[in-house]
Amino acid sequence: MRETSRNLRRSLAPLLALVAASAVLAASAAFDKGVADGQKFGNEAGAAKGAIDGKAAADRDGFAKGMEDERTNQPPPGGQPPAPPTTSAVKASELADPETSERLGQAALNRYPDLMPRASSLATTGAGTADNNQDGIEYTKGFAAGLAVGFAQVYAPARLQAYQDAYPAAYAKGRAEYRRLYRRPDGSILDPKAQFELGRQALLLNRYDEAIERFDITIAAEGAGDVIPGALYFKSKAYYDWGKPKEALQTVVKLLTGYAASDYADDGYFLAGAAYERTPAEGFGGYFGQKRFPQARDAYRTLTIKYPQSPILGDAFFRLGYTSEKVGDKPAAIAAYRTVVEKFPDNAHAADAKARLARLEHR
Repeated sequence: MRETSRNLRRSLAPLLALVAASAVLAASAAFDKGVADGQKFGNEAGAAKGAIDGKAAADRDGFAKGMEDERTNQPPPGGQPPAPPTTSAVKASELADPETSERLGQAALNRYPDLMPRASSLATTGAGTADNNQDGIEYTKGFAAGLAVGFAQVYAPARLQAYQDAYPAAYAKGRAEYRRLYRRPDGSILDPKAQFELGRQALLLNRYDEAIERFDITIAAEGAGDVIPGALYFKSKAYYDWGKPKEALQTVVKLLTGYAASDYADDGYFLAGAAYERTPAEGFGGYFGQKRFPQARDAYRTLTIKYPQSPILGDAFFRLGYTSEKVGDKPAAIAAYRTVVEKFPDNAHAADAKARLARLEHR
């Protein structure tokens, strides 16, 4: 029996060695296939991502350079566009170690999550990766290493090419935009007052985004001084007319806190009240359609107290009456409507105020 057992072990040894060698070869083949598939995908991903990043960088850099050259009257540059800023592209020297390659491949997937679905699909269609067996694990490791290699090979050249292709158009757009915003037809620079007037014209034509842009230029310009309050007011009005009361409030607060003595302050309080009336209340009240009527009433009341000579005082008293009604303050509403009827009989809201006053007094 012992002899038979020894003979059996001797006959199985070569077979076991052959099985082990076959397993090593299979794992090696799975790794090599993963490398090939990963490198192919890395090439495609690197080319696509390089093109996207290069164009985005050129659009930003070219536009900024065009604006600056137009501002300083510099001639357009000749020859090749400048090189884009350096990137953290994978270096070939980092790929010698398989473990480092695997880590870099995974980092590439983590950095660009839009690549993950397709990469995962490819990595799980190789040598049984979905079953998590040894061949599958080796395939996945090879795929990550190949991805790092393939990505590194094409990303930087693709980014550079896309940058150089997109830069001239972005540069020309920057120069043209500067001329549109800052220069008169004769080429001279527009001063803050001219920007302010162009903003008001744009607002009258309901071109709200252009108006806001003009007012921002006015506010930031050197020597704007006396036109800043008007720019702040009309910028907030542009937001309000555009249906953006929150942005209108943010802007008008700057007017009321920084230029309370300006000629636009009373209009600013009125606009603040109107914006509050259109802004949802905080907390759960906003979910039920409630507006910020208490804050609106405070704005109208402040206007009536601080600016008794304001030409919009009659309108302010009417809105004060309306918002007082909304918050349930009947005496204050009656007093405000009576002020409109008695002191501002020619106001456009006088008839409405009289009707509301009569309704409240006979409840």
